[in-house]
Amino acid sequence: MISPHYRNMKSAIHKIWMPPVIIALGLLTYFWAHYLYFTDSAVPASVESEVGVREVEPDALPHTQASPTRRAELVGNSENAREEYSPTNEDQNYSNAVNLDHRLELSNSIEMALAGSVDEASKVIERFHTCAGAPADEGGLRMTLQSHANNPELQMRIPKGIFGGFVQFDSLADWSVAETQRFKRCQATRNLFGEDLRAQLKAQGENGDVLARFIYAMLPPTNVERHPNRVLIWLEYVNLAYEFTTQNLDENEPLGLLAMGLGLRGVGEFTPHEPLVGDAFLIAAERCGAPQVLLDLIGIQYTDGTFRRSWADSEVIVREFCN
Repeated sequence: MISPHYRNMKSAIHKIWMPPVIIALGLLTYFWAHYLYFTDSAVPASVESEVGVREVEPDALPHTQASPTRRAELVGNSENAREEYSPTNEDQNYSNAVNLDHRLELSNSIEMALAGSVDEASKVIERFHTCAGAPADEGGLRMTLQSHANNPELQMRIPKGIFGGFVQFDSLADWSVAETQRFKRCQATRNLFGEDLRAQLKAQGENGDVLARFIYAMLPPTNVERHPNRVLIWLEYVNLAYEFTTQNLDENEPLGLLAMGLGLRGVGEFTPHEPLVGDAFLIAAERCGAPQVLLDLIGIQYTDGTFRRSWADSEVIVREFCN
């Protein structure tokens, strides 16, 4: 028997859904803003930032592995910095082998995640989100490296996890190598997050797969900025991600709490942005037994005041949505 309090809470949760017309108008603005954002290869600046991935299809071959001297030329640390670098056959063969390794590694993780591995699902979600803001092609990579070489005050950091964390670098050379490696990984694997994966997650989620529902909610559509049906694509994602999450909640699955919390904190982008409520859901997810590997991936840190308030708010969530 579902308690009246549960029905009231579920009704309150569903009221965060916005009318379709408002969503469509908002998304049109959203797409334009994200198009400008990703052409600038920006990275979210704080934990409160939205951490979704908006990738574009690669237009060029992946960046080749260069020697330290050639890397220095790319970032403007050589008198020959403006000379065009032409990769040797050895460089290209090495680059192709590395790209294949990255692709096979992620393909295997996706396959095992679809088969139910939470550990591999965490790797898939992390790859998706740490590619946020990665250069779209070699030209974008060169511009990013050159911008940092010309402006030492720019922050030298690489995204880590899915919640706005970063790895900081003190050395331009170290950061340049790390950013180039990130570009290669993302360039080699970005089309693995296409419609085939989304269709399989959708099918498994509709058949009751709790993990597939969670992964679907955490992987917003990619490469749709210029798609003629982009609004419909996003509406389908938002509707289904929300439905999958509430289905998991109804079944007292901790992954439902985790997805709702992340959505409210701006990851997944299928709910409004309500950070304090999101924190309460995340704490409840941990208290109700959400997989530790996913909690580690989130890596959220609370202030003392926020934690006390969110812990108190999580009490009612735990009572209603935990086994």
